[in-house]
Amino acid sequence: MSLQSQIRLYIILSIVIYIAYAVAIFFMNIYYNSPVNTLAQSSQFMDRLYIFSIIISLLALAFGIYILLFTYTRGLNKYRDIARRLQIMAVKSSFDLSILDFPTEDEFGSLGNDLNRIVTRLKIYDNLKIQKIRTEHEKFRLLADRSDYPVLVIAIEDGEKVVKFYNEEFSRVFVEKPETSLVNIVLSKIWIYGEDRTKPPSEEDTADMNKFIDDDFEHAIDLVITTKAPADIKKDMVTLSGDKTYRAYPIEILPISEEEHHVTEVLLIFKKAVK
Repeated sequence: MSLQSQIRLYIILSIVIYIAYAVAIFFMNIYYNSPVNTLAQSSQFMDRLYIFSIIISLLALAFGIYILLFTYTRGLNKYRDIARRLQIMAVKSSFDLSILDFPTEDEFGSLGNDLNRIVTRLKIYDNLKIQKIRTEHEKFRLLADRSDYPVLVIAIEDGEKVVKFYNEEFSRVFVEKPETSLVNIVLSKIWIYGEDRTKPPSEEDTADMNKFIDDDFEHAIDLVITTKAPADIKKDMVTLSGDKTYRAYPIEILPISEEEHHVTEVLLIFKKAVK
């Protein structure tokens, strides 16, 4: 039951109670002033009954106000909880519409139903958008895996360059070990280590080791991110195991921008990677 319906019911019940109370007081006054009352030994009983009726009436009124305030506060608490969830959604990078569920009947009438319908449509749109992104990602993966050149995709996350994708040719040429994954690793923390290493080196071991992407290469990537213009660089790339060197002439560095022309990803194509 919505708060509006509860208020109407409360008003109706209050009117009925006070009418009944007024009628009772009216008859009590008639009885109190009638000759029949003279038969009573004392008028203290009627005085006490009169005071008792007033107290009961005031208690009923106080209880009704309490119920009214409790119902109103409970309805507002639901929206305070929704506001808290919206704040969480605004802070987090993920956008989860499933945490939104408006009360269908509240102090705003049927507003909750309307908002729930809007959220449902947003969920449908969000699911379609996710499916579209997954489809486009799968298309890119299929095309990249059929490329003759190693391909590497780097995302810009919190100021760091993070590996998000590389094709099968990149894995074959540079990684060499299918069980080794570079996905979600910061680019500057990919090191060249010997074949006897079964895991990435620790910070103590990196002093005498070389980065897979050296400072000059990373500077060229930073320049592309800043200028938002494609560039290329010629480098002799060493595999992660350190036993082979490939001449990549050139390496194309392509920026991937959003609608606001903000670079979010960088595509690296290692052309003519020959031993």
